[in-house]
Amino acid sequence: MQVQTPVDGAAEATTPAVANRVHSILVRYGAGSYTARAAGKTASSSISAQLAVEALARKIDIDPQSIVFVSATAGRLGDAAEYQVKQPGAEAL
Repeated sequence: MQVQTPVDGAAEATTPAVANRVHSILVRYGAGSYTARAAGKTASSSISAQLAVEALARKIDIDPQSIVFVSATAGRLGDAAEYQVKQPGAEAL
């Protein structure tokens, strides 16, 4: 089990199993920032959806290079995008 220490000093335990369960990362734009969500965790960026996804990937121990863009939608509830985790040995979508 790995222990990560957030900026506020509280310890948070994560396991590599979390990364194995994540298959897709959803990103929404709202209130001036992009928020990425997966495995009960979130990360955000005011610059781009890609940066939010990369930050979340690092947070849950996934190589940011293994993330591939899948789709994007726009609607009255806001813009959304989906990214998927490319499994080792799998072809990109």
